[in-house]
Amino acid sequence: MYFGAFRYYADINLSNRTVTHYEIPSCWQQRHLGGRGIGARILTEELPQKVDPLSAQNILVFATGPFQGTGIAGASRYAILTVSPVTGSVSDSYVGGFFPHELGRSGFDGLIIRGQSENPVYVLVYEGEVKILNADDLWGRDVLSTDRTLRERHPGARVATIGRGGERLIPFATIMSDANRASGRPGFGTVMGSKQLKAIVVAGSVEKAVFNPSLFSELRRGYARWLMEDPATQKRQKLV
Repeated sequence: MYFGAFRYYADINLSNRTVTHYEIPSCWQQRHLGGRGIGARILTEELPQKVDPLSAQNILVFATGPFQGTGIAGASRYAILTVSPVTGSVSDSYVGGFFPHELGRSGFDGLIIRGQSENPVYVLVYEGEVKILNADDLWGRDVLSTDRTLRERHPGARVATIGRGGERLIPFATIMSDANRASGRPGFGTVMGSKQLKAIVVAGSVEKAVFNPSLFSELRRGYARWLMEDPATQKRQKLV
């Protein structure tokens, strides 16, 4: 048993509509702790040496680390990595909110998105099962409308989506998680748009294994109390 990780990514090919499991070697977990390291290693192994960011050969990785999905205060963040249409090189971006917690409980440590769909689609990740579903009715909608529609369609789920900028391949378009958390700067929404991937919808309740559950729970509660009592945290709450 490996603690803090499922050791699999969902490997999603939009060109041929297939989903497989991408196993993460144990040595990667030791050498590249966290979502950023594993995501970068996946791209190193899987990408061609030179790739057009908006081509089917580009790969988009959604990655979590050991803390996501465990309920640790302040740990709900995930990494997105791909070849940026802005820089032409591998870039990353980090996003908070509720979406990373759900992804961290999905049964996968992350998602690998390959290929290009012939028509608009969205990916549904629910309790360890992954589906590629039609999104013709969502294409052309803004972020708020898409987020609301998909959460109504899939109660309890969280959504990462693009808006019209990503659909139109505006180079600096973002991916928006929970409607208001942006993966800014590298143009990752543009990469999603080039793949005709409108959104990713995730709901999960799969528990990660931890070495000592009772001690982990005790430390998690203690850290949450310390964080809420910290003067800097209290000042920040007043400002928000």
